[in-house]
Amino acid sequence: MTNGVKNMKKVKQFNESISVFFDKEYNVYKVVVKGRPEATSEEDDKQAAFDTAQAMVDHMAKEPKAYDPEPLPENVLDREGEWDIGYVTLKYAEQSETIKLWFGHYTTDEEMGCGNIWVKDGEVYDYDGVYSLPEEVVTLLTRQGYDVSYLVE
Repeated sequence: MTNGVKNMKKVKQFNESISVFFDKEYNVYKVVVKGRPEATSEEDDKQAAFDTAQAMVDHMAKEPKAYDPEPLPENVLDREGEWDIGYVTLKYAEQSETIKLWFGHYTTDEEMGCGNIWVKDGEVYDYDGVYSLPEEVVTLLTRQGYDVSYLVE
């Protein structure tokens, strides 16, 4: 699973920021810019996707600032691919031993995300919204210092 989409497989990595994926669900190639989900380009043809990716690499060499990651919204704690996590409310987190986080798919623009995660003593002990947490959300939790070892297969 990559960038929050189960049916995507990396076809080619062009540089540290630009990759081409194949999305089996929609039968398209996606040129993905790391940290810039809205810059994703879709192509029906693999060579067209490669040409687009190479054009982005060439443009990046001339205008690197255009490929800087997008700033995170105020309510977002961290982002991996197209997935975000954040505190449900900071006040709640400060008043309790239990921290409540939300997670959601960045591109759906859903209020408070897709589900909630409860953390106690640095360990995730419950979550809802899906049967298993997306790989990117597990990465986000690990980066925040939470024990998610039991979630990794």
